[in-house]
Amino acid sequence: MDYKATQDFCEQVAAASKRAVDNGILAWMDERHPREAKAFFHAVQTYIKRGVKLDEPALHTLFVTYQGWQAFRPGGLVTKYVKTADYARFTGQERAVLERYEMVPWSFRLLHVVAAHSHDMLTVLDVLSGEEIPLYSKGISEGHAESGPRLWMVLVSHNGRCAQTYGALMSFPAYDVEDFYYFGSELGVSLDGPAALSRLINRQPIPFLMLYMVSDIPRVRLGGEVDFVWQQSVDAIEDFAVSQLEPRFTMAWNRNVFRAVPAPVAGADWGAFPHKAQAYYHERSGELLRIAQTEAGFEALTAALADCGIVLDDLSEVAVSMGMVVAATRVTGKKFRLDPYESLFEVKQPDSSGLDVVNMALRLMMDDVNAGTVPDFEAVARETGLDVEEVENIYRQISGILDRR
Repeated sequence: MDYKATQDFCEQVAAASKRAVDNGILAWMDERHPREAKAFFHAVQTYIKRGVKLDEPALHTLFVTYQGWQAFRPGGLVTKYVKTADYARFTGQERAVLERYEMVPWSFRLLHVVAAHSHDMLTVLDVLSGEEIPLYSKGISEGHAESGPRLWMVLVSHNGRCAQTYGALMSFPAYDVEDFYYFGSELGVSLDGPAALSRLINRQPIPFLMLYMVSDIPRVRLGGEVDFVWQQSVDAIEDFAVSQLEPRFTMAWNRNVFRAVPAPVAGADWGAFPHKAQAYYHERSGELLRIAQTEAGFEALTAALADCGIVLDDLSEVAVSMGMVVAATRVTGKKFRLDPYESLFEVKQPDSSGLDVVNMALRLMMDDVNAGTVPDFEAVARETGLDVEEVENIYRQISGILDRR
């Protein structure tokens, strides 16, 4: 490819686009189709209330990007614009770019720079389609040269020779594509592959534009080596027996949930910081939840379970950076608890009155415990003021439930 000639052509297209797009169809949309603009700014107010900060320049750039997408997405407003007198006034290259954009729709893409060439020409990889495409972008070329590899989300058009960008150049140095899968799932969408994520971005771009505005949270590393990446998987387990996990795990139980923390092995404590690897088995659902704060911790947890006869995939279903967790919480407004069962096993120091109530419950149930019979939990609850579930929990603990086979 003649990079200089391609650059010259792209700059001509950009100049024609400014006249035909910025001063043409987008101005027409502001006048004749204000509904899209109103929907954008209405949505933005929701995100601002959740803590997304937008200054006027950033808001303007994101709005222009959104309007460009509304104009030239598949079935976009360009299909109406070509029937207007305003469109008819364009000739030459301005008409040519509009015809091209109507024929080849624009789309948001997640890109990695594969190779940087002269004259701001790049070879980029669309990480969702797997396609390598030639791209002209002075902004991405400069950003790549200054800051190195990163994930970019941009609105892409094709001018007949190569791809070009329009609007915001959104870089995500702390995220990878797995983070975007997580974010998509937090929007309430089930994503079964890269095509599904691409469709989501191009169907609901506003949340992803807002994500860019909170993406300045750096990737968290310990000592520059260990990445804090939340790992999680859920598997259905049949015939779960606590005994098969001993002595490789430290076990605990509360409210129908077993917690299994890997015991330290050869100086490696995978259950402690920074890895925090542990598994939870819910008796009623029959599901085993594996979680860890690092990839190494998740792999070690999975290996320890395999040693005990529970063989599972060592690739987690969810792998998301802690920065994305914080960012997604801010954009979606949803609270996210990394460890959903943590509260069941928190060690609290009860006050003396609490201890008195527990001791009373123990005394009332001790005869049944010694006799191997089941106490009247409701009667004990009425006598002590505890919940029936709390009484059952006390009974299970003192009955040696963890020793069952």
